[in-house]
Amino acid sequence: MAAAGSGTPLLRILLVSGVYPPAGGGPSLQTKHLAQGLMARGIAVQVVTYGDPTASGSLDGVSVRFLDGGRRDSLGGKLGRNLEVCGDLDRTIRQFRPSVIHMQTAAGNLALITGVLARWHRLPTLIKYTADLVQQNATLQDFSASNGWRNRLIQGANCWSTEVFQRVLFALYSCIWATTPRFQQRLGQHYGVAASKIVLLPNFIDLQPFRAIARHRPISQPSAPLELLTVARLFPVKGLDLYLRALARLPDLPLRARIVGSGSETYRQQLLALVHELDLGDRVELSGAIDPEAIASAYATADLFVLPSRHEPFGIVLIEAMAAGLPIVATEVDGIPQVVEAGVSAVLVPPENVERLAIALRTLATDSQRRLALAHAGQHRAQSFGLEAGIQGCLAIYAKLSPHPWECLALGSEARPQEHHRLG
Repeated sequence: MAAAGSGTPLLRILLVSGVYPPAGGGPSLQTKHLAQGLMARGIAVQVVTYGDPTASGSLDGVSVRFLDGGRRDSLGGKLGRNLEVCGDLDRTIRQFRPSVIHMQTAAGNLALITGVLARWHRLPTLIKYTADLVQQNATLQDFSASNGWRNRLIQGANCWSTEVFQRVLFALYSCIWATTPRFQQRLGQHYGVAASKIVLLPNFIDLQPFRAIARHRPISQPSAPLELLTVARLFPVKGLDLYLRALARLPDLPLRARIVGSGSETYRQQLLALVHELDLGDRVELSGAIDPEAIASAYATADLFVLPSRHEPFGIVLIEAMAAGLPIVATEVDGIPQVVEAGVSAVLVPPENVERLAIALRTLATDSQRRLALAHAGQHRAQSFGLEAGIQGCLAIYAKLSPHPWECLALGSEARPQEHHRLG
C-alpha cells in the first residue's frame, strides 16, 4: 500500500450495514457519518447495504452499493436471494480489495454472509455488537399473544437457533465491538469470546445538529403546556402503553406528549385505542416517522424527553436528547444506565412501573430548576458519544486489525478505544 502523501488511500474499509440512508434510524445515519469521516481522513470507503441496486453509486460523496434484500416468501426464493447477495458481495470484495471489513450489525443473513466471505478471502473483520438477539427475542416473547405449548415449543426452538447463530457470528469475526460494558461482559461470560477479540467503544452520533438546537433553546422556561417528546419505534418493548397510563394519572398538569416513530401498525392501533380509552386525545400526538436527516428538528420544541422502554440495548435517542439540551425521564433497563447518569443527566425509574413513571414526570414537570440542571449535565455527558471520538475509536480498532497498523497511526489513531471511551 502507498505511503502517506502519495495520493493513494492508506486504508480501504469495506463498511457493510443492513441499513443506510434513505432508510431511517440511528444506525443508518451512523454508517453514513462514519463513512464520510473516514473519507475525510484519506481512507477509501465502500459501503454495501440493502436497497435498490439501481440506486448504487456516489451518494453524498460516499460510494454505496445496494444489494437486493427484498422480501421473498418461498424457501427457494429466500435461498436464491441470499446466493445472489453472496455473489454480489464477493465481487465487491474482489474489486475493492479492502484492508478491513467492518460489519455494522450483529444480526441477519448479511452479517453471516459477510463473515463467511471474509474468512474465505482471509481478511480481518470487525462486527458491532449493540443488541443481543437472544435477550431481545426473549423479551419480545413476553408480549406474545399465545402461550400454548405449541407456541412455547416454537419460541424455545427460536431462542436456541438464535443462540447458535449469534455464537457462529462471534466465531467468524476477528474483532467484536461492544457498545457497553454490559455487552462486553456478556461476550466473555455467556458466549465465551476471548478478551483479546473484544473492544469497548460506545455508540456515537454527529452531535452538531442537536447542539445547534440546544444553543437556540430559550433560557427562560416555556409557558404551559409542557411538551414531552419520545422518539421510538412503535413496538411493545418501547413501553409506550405504560407511558400513556402514566400520563393519565396526571390530569392536573398541562402536559402534551408527542411520540415520533413508526413500527407495528397493530401496536399503533392499540395505542390509539388506549389514548381514546384514557381520554388523552388532546394531550397525545402520534406523529409518525421523521426523515433521519431532519430528526434534530423534533427536539427543538420539546421541554422533556421520555423513554419508557421495557428493553433498550443502548438508546441513541438518549444521546440526541442530551445533546439537544433536554432533561430525560427513562427506565433503568439494559444499556440505558450506561448512556445517561442516573440522577445527574436523567431520572431513571424501574421498567413497567406506571406509578414511578408518573411520579418522575410530575417531579420534573413542576420543577424547572431540576429540569435545567439535568439538561446542563446531559449536554456535558453527550460529549462522550460524539462522532469525532467514535471515528478515532474505529481507527484504533482498524490499527489492531490491519496488517499495516502504522497506516492507522499516521491518521491519528494512537489510543486504544477502551482507554478513550469509558461508560457508566
